[in-house]
Amino acid sequence: MAAAEMNNVNMMEDIQSFGQILNNFGLTARAKNRLTEDFPTANDLMASNVEQIKSVVANQNKMYRSHSTAAQRCYINTAQLNRILAFYRWTIFAIKDAQAEYNAASSANAFDLAWINSIVDTYNMKDPEVTAQSTAFSVTIPTFHGTNWHDVKAKMVALLNTRVGNSGIPLTYLVREAKYSWEDTETMPNLQERRRAYI
Repeated sequence: MAAAEMNNVNMMEDIQSFGQILNNFGLTARAKNRLTEDFPTANDLMASNVEQIKSVVANQNKMYRSHSTAAQRCYINTAQLNRILAFYRWTIFAIKDAQAEYNAASSANAFDLAWINSIVDTYNMKDPEVTAQSTAFSVTIPTFHGTNWHDVKAKMVALLNTRVGNSGIPLTYLVREAKYSWEDTETMPNLQERRRAYI
């Protein structure tokens, strides 16, 4: 496929792109072929959930690790599974939530082993627990009396920062000054800060 054509192909819907990404993540050709029987594209992976992905990999490993036919043997190790799960979570945040778009040409270079290894720990981390409605406020908001707006605002932001919503994100996104695109948040090292900026 020519480079110009690849620029017009959605990476998430392209079978070859997902295969290239799995190659980058260290999967053997046989392991990649087995996994893509269940998840042909990155969109199929994104539409699944963590337990389903783990189950598919566990069943595949059980069936093919010691297969009686040598040419059928394959295995996805823990490091490779963690890369797949991190990529899955990344697709949820970047593609589903932030509406970022990537073409097929991105799959070979942008989503390589160094990239996935750099995000594995962050993206496989559990979201913070949602703050229960019965949780007492830890910040007192002063009464607004016309001249203390900056103090009221600062305390309100501090309070919202202590309350975690359904997406595991502190509620300060409700009063942010601007909403950013996924690409504009790339320099933010903290995933929760990044999600707060674009959600």
